[in-house]
Amino acid sequence: MNRLRELRAGRYTQAEMAELLGVGRTTYTKYERGDIRLSAEVLEKLAQVFDVSVDYILGRDEAEDDAELWDLREALRRDPERRILFSLARSATLEEVRQAVAVIDALKRSGGGAEDAGARDADDPA
Repeated sequence: MNRLRELRAGRYTQAEMAELLGVGRTTYTKYERGDIRLSAEVLEKLAQVFDVSVDYILGRDEAEDDAELWDLREALRRDPERRILFSLARSATLEEVRQAVAVIDALKRSGGGAEDAGARDADDPA
């Protein structure tokens, strides 16, 4: 399955994926090539590892939205200032992640942020 190779590339080796799934490397290679059908259990594990839907792995509907959501989540994971959003984004929809990123970007542009809010709260005796 090209989708598995695409998701794995640059993140994991085939041997690492095999270990995560509890299968041999040759078995995982056969999953990627489409030589072996993926069980429901393996599909669920893959969806969790890559933080995408089972439908995305199978190439079904909403693939474009899943790809964009995956890209956004990956960008959040790699950005130290946004990393906290990554864990929250795991269960969020694409639109929710877009909104959260927009809010963070707006706060950055305005010079506001969590540090400034904490400082204001400390100065406020109420």
